[in-house]
Amino acid sequence: MALLYVSVEIDPQYNRKTNPNKRGEYAIYLVLRKVRLRAYIIPDLPKIPLDHFQNVRGNWVNKANPHARKINLKISQVFNILENYIVDHGPRLLKPLDVKEWYLKNHTKGGEFKDFRSERVLDYFEKNPKTGISKSSRIQYECALKRLEEFKPDCRFYHFDRKFVEDFAYFLGNHEKLKGSTGGIYLDKIKAIFIKWYAENHKEDPVGYDRLFKRVMVKKGKVKENRGFTQSELQKFIALNLGHDPRLELVRDLVVFMCFSSRYLKELMALSFEDVRIDSNDPSKILIIGSRSKTGVDFKNQIFPGIQMEIFEKYHPSKSGKLFPQVTETFGPEPHQKFIYTLKKLTDQIGMGEDFNPGVKLGRVTFQTLISRDLDRFTKKVMLGHTNTQTQERYNSAFFDLFELTKGRIPSF
Repeated sequence: MALLYVSVEIDPQYNRKTNPNKRGEYAIYLVLRKVRLRAYIIPDLPKIPLDHFQNVRGNWVNKANPHARKINLKISQVFNILENYIVDHGPRLLKPLDVKEWYLKNHTKGGEFKDFRSERVLDYFEKNPKTGISKSSRIQYECALKRLEEFKPDCRFYHFDRKFVEDFAYFLGNHEKLKGSTGGIYLDKIKAIFIKWYAENHKEDPVGYDRLFKRVMVKKGKVKENRGFTQSELQKFIALNLGHDPRLELVRDLVVFMCFSSRYLKELMALSFEDVRIDSNDPSKILIIGSRSKTGVDFKNQIFPGIQMEIFEKYHPSKSGKLFPQVTETFGPEPHQKFIYTLKKLTDQIGMGEDFNPGVKLGRVTFQTLISRDLDRFTKKVMLGHTNTQTQERYNSAFFDLFELTKGRIPSF
């Protein structure tokens, strides 16, 4: 019985006598032959002149070609893949077209293995027919995929393992925009997509997906308690002598400014003097007007006399440009991680403890609990940038000193 074998040829289909190539350059083919049956695979390689080709295994292109080594390596890679497959599956049983179809299904033209798991989850869902799915269910699938892309942009099937599924379930359970059982519904939709894909590609292990999803549930994590400065901590923080280190001084000043304005670092960086209104009749009346990047809700912050005004004047002598360009100049265009790392050093200095890890809400929580505690709810709503007064309760500090909070507020009898 005839055997299937592989050969390397330079464009065997091209009739060079009756229809010569004007440029004199031809493609390299890998030819699968079995008696009269043939199949051709054309690697993604540059064409070469006829005199650069030689029928020598491993050195099909001679040194006259400047890319000879690279081309020979690539041809050898594809040649070995084909030859190994033929040996493993029987050169007497296979047909050329069978091998070609297997190769093109599992490899790129350059010989790289195409991992079927690399398909995007979103692409897989969109290319499959949606028969038998109600409109409401389809919307749930689309919303679930949006959350998956939010959790893992450009998510592909090879990302899925047990930890990935557990982390995604936690993400859904603690997403601020998902209420009640919605997170669980979305996890079920993603699971349904994965099961369908798994059944198509792992016929030898039809219930293997269960190892990833079994007993994974969407549930709320322990809520992280807010932590702001107490009055004594803020006083110590302001009093730190940091003139020897401009980097530390900048972080301290900006955090104090955030405590008095309730703004996040990201919001401060986006502001410029186009957002500042200074009263022409009274220059001490300064108002910052902007909108929150997170919600688009407008806010208004006045610059309070005292420490906040001092910081404002210190960093804005020219009254133009960005409000705090020093942040980017010192920490770069993505300053958050370095900024928080530096802030941790300062909170350790004033004795807030090694267990305390300052976060982006430190200034906002301090404003709600300490700075604005004597202001009415409507005024705080305007300054915080909320649409209703109930939202501000989210920023109450879980850490407080009861003696500081009541000092001077209870009259003696």
